[in-house]
Amino acid sequence: MSHDPSTGDDADSDTLVHDEWPLDDYEAPDREPTYIGIMNPNADQKSTALFYDDRTDTVFQADVEEESQRFVTRDDSERSLEPTDTLGEVLEDVGDRLEWDSLSAFGREQLQSDDEQESETDAASPDSMTFTQSNVSESAAHDLEFSGSYLYQGTDQELTVERTFEITLDDPTNPHGAVAVVIDRLLDTGADAGTLDTDADILEEYERTFEIDLDASDPDRQLETRIEQACKDWHAAHADPTA
Repeated sequence: MSHDPSTGDDADSDTLVHDEWPLDDYEAPDREPTYIGIMNPNADQKSTALFYDDRTDTVFQADVEEESQRFVTRDDSERSLEPTDTLGEVLEDVGDRLEWDSLSAFGREQLQSDDEQESETDAASPDSMTFTQSNVSESAAHDLEFSGSYLYQGTDQELTVERTFEITLDDPTNPHGAVAVVIDRLLDTGADAGTLDTDADILEEYERTFEIDLDASDPDRQLETRIEQACKDWHAAHADPTA
């Protein structure tokens, strides 16, 4: 990141006067975009300010007119946020290209929030994942079974989530749906705990369920494929060992 959000503008900074400057030539005068900060002023070009319009979910640039103490909207500078973007990610991208000279409290808050989300995501990302179909014994009460696992390797602990999916069809001969019972075991599989299941320390064990919609007209093999894919998707979406 090109700007440390812990530094820069503060409540006593003269640069915060920019917060109060008017914005001229904005196409929607009924809107009040939020001032974010000033980017990379130099002798060759005017300083550039960045604004955020929450009604259209866009950021746009404006020239900084120091003498008249105002901002003038720069034509064709709008950037719409993609559905997968956060404002913090966009500000980080802008900062990487142009560098921030100063940031408002709002701008710093967005960057800090994005950093925190990235840290949480990284902390919950597994180092490896498995998923496979398992054999079902004749005495079992369910119709299909899958198993999966996640491995999380930290600096002082190695955790493994062992997961079993037990699938029961609502009607074995003409199924329209199925219930998946998910059994999770959170294991400490670090060197001190041993690597075999019998040696690993079981930290937690819990059970959840979800439903799978089916089309009874599908061939048996296609039904099985649909169920397997639904379980794979659920497995991938629930990777957090503390979930």
